[in-house]
Amino acid sequence: MPYTGKLTYVAIGKESVIGTKSTAIDTFIKFNGSDFKKTMEKIESKVNTGSMFVDNVYRGTIAVEGSLTGLEPTVTNIGLLLKSLLGTETVTQDGSSLIYKHVFTPNADVLIPMTHITLEEYKVQYLTWFLGCRATSLDLSAEINGLLMADFNFMGYDSSKSTNVSGDKQTPSFDTMVPLKFYEGVFAIGGSTQPIKSFKIAYKEACENDYTFASGRDVSEIGRGEGSIDVDFEMSLGASAEAMMDAYYNGTEASLVLTFTTETNIDLTNNKPGKIIITIPRLKYTEYSDPISGADVLKSSVKGQGFQPSVGSAITIELDNLETSAY
Repeated sequence: MPYTGKLTYVAIGKESVIGTKSTAIDTFIKFNGSDFKKTMEKIESKVNTGSMFVDNVYRGTIAVEGSLTGLEPTVTNIGLLLKSLLGTETVTQDGSSLIYKHVFTPNADVLIPMTHITLEEYKVQYLTWFLGCRATSLDLSAEINGLLMADFNFMGYDSSKSTNVSGDKQTPSFDTMVPLKFYEGVFAIGGSTQPIKSFKIAYKEACENDYTFASGRDVSEIGRGEGSIDVDFEMSLGASAEAMMDAYYNGTEASLVLTFTTETNIDLTNNKPGKIIITIPRLKYTEYSDPISGADVLKSSVKGQGFQPSVGSAITIELDNLETSAY
């Protein structure tokens, strides 16, 4: 019989040993789409055998690739995913309040292992664990009358299937924080608030699987491949933005700070809200347009790119929540 995606779930847990199933797969993720699979390279025989057909093919290296789309971030539920993506986390208490600031920045040292996770995917008839996964890209976006949304892409080592689905299946227990709505966000460029209609911020690393004779068909490690770490953004505004147009043509640099603040306080003792703060301290506009279309309301759109500043990171993502420990 057919089953609906409504009956599925995804959970993640941090691995103590990369590629070995986590013993604490207890962070359940609300999502819209999941596309994980184990991949296998093909080794094709090149010999001539007196026939026009290929003689044979053999199994090559294995890996995992996948994506989680349509996540609704709260100030709590994407912490482990951000740790897997960016690699570095610092935790400090916000004064004497109950709020702790979890600040995630890109790990630029290729010699330091990133945080890897096991992802458990339940599809009613079977349950699969995807091992040694790390996030490689993130898209954060929002628009009018929408929630803050997140999409992640992943690479991983291997997968294994449960032989006892009914026994291994968990009962999902989700984060109780409320998703963030578009009107809870403030978009500031160069310190000035902008009247945006929609935005998307994208972070992407160039990663590749490494193999050796010693690792056999298995991934030896997931490292940074050739290419850069890209930080991009785009947004639409409700009116022509002359200052941005001038900055685009003049090559002027600016900073971007996007702050989402919970509608209600999460620290009830000190009346403090939770927050997600994304900071790109150095950016340039790479595209600007404000076309006229009949009698439609005038609009403008801007695209830009983040760069490494002289001090600090090209992007910082901060979660202000009640979690006292690092993810």
